[in-house]
Amino acid sequence: MLFYILISFLIISGVLLKPTVNQYTVDCSDRNSTNCCARIKRRFFSFETIFLVFFIIVFSFLSGFRSFDIGNDTQNYIYYFSKFKDGNLDLGYRIEIGYQLFNFFIGRFTSDPHAFLFIYSSLCYIFVGIIIYKESYNIPLSVCFLFFVFFSLFIGLLRQGLSTVLILYAYVFIKRKRNIKAFVLICVAGIIHYSAFLFLLFFLYKRIRVNLSYFISVIALVGLLSALGVIEKAVSVAFPQYAYYFDSKYSAGGYKAVFLYLIIGFALWFLSYLSYKKAPNSITKLSVFNFSLYVLFCVLGFSMNLFTRAADYCLAIAMIEVPYLVSLFKRKKTITVVVACTLLLYFFVILIFRPEWNNIYPYRFYWS
Repeated sequence: MLFYILISFLIISGVLLKPTVNQYTVDCSDRNSTNCCARIKRRFFSFETIFLVFFIIVFSFLSGFRSFDIGNDTQNYIYYFSKFKDGNLDLGYRIEIGYQLFNFFIGRFTSDPHAFLFIYSSLCYIFVGIIIYKESYNIPLSVCFLFFVFFSLFIGLLRQGLSTVLILYAYVFIKRKRNIKAFVLICVAGIIHYSAFLFLLFFLYKRIRVNLSYFISVIALVGLLSALGVIEKAVSVAFPQYAYYFDSKYSAGGYKAVFLYLIIGFALWFLSYLSYKKAPNSITKLSVFNFSLYVLFCVLGFSMNLFTRAADYCLAIAMIEVPYLVSLFKRKKTITVVVACTLLLYFFVILIFRPEWNNIYPYRFYWS
């Protein structure tokens, strides 16, 4: 617990100590005001950059050198590494071919499972760090999301962790109107974890109407289709390998987690909705669409709570978009502190009262 308390203290201190004057410039020279797709130019030796680099190293170290019993599925992924590292690929196996190929690629450099975890962790955190550096309007707030929400994901859900990194980059490409690159990345993410294919829906964001009644109507419709079993049949046809989940332990129970996700989803949706009303541009509209998907997946989680795994992709996007949305309000410092403290509370409530959700406490190094 000491590790987590110390890290949390340092992160929240960074949020509080962040200079009120932005340590970056925004370049919109090649974008018009309606798209408002700003490029951030940041001084490398600024407070925020040093803060980010420090925590990327810390998170990579803690995630990479953990014991095999830290993380609910770590031992399974060690087994997959031993199975696929020598190239024994199996198209009929339940693990996606993209993730099998990733194991084979890492196996060209090492056969040590500890080295595998460290390489995996470093790759994830470095690439997420790069996108935070380039896209975030408030790096300490982005680091709050990265640790308080996604530290456990990168430890326990390796396939989805890789897909999440790719979806983040695909999202940025969609903002930049580079749809072909975004499409390719989503497809690559999909062959690592099939759930990532759901984010081909991002290409429809221009067609949505941003208003409260429309949002509530769609949520109600999805809830009704889920209750009638239509969603179950659609999943069984599109992804038959996941059909058994509807009759497993994942088809019911876990409602406390789903409710928690749903509360977060509604809060993020209203933040994006209010931001769109203040600044109706392509970024705020895409954010509204993203958090609408988040809420939809949470609603679907009541029929099969693994749908909340898909919601994690949307929450990852919050790492880079919530700082921008907050920047649109006058009391941005106050809102930033409230968001950061809420994420801190979320992390420790789960850590203390529901440790079995992610199994990251008590933390142990592999040499302990």
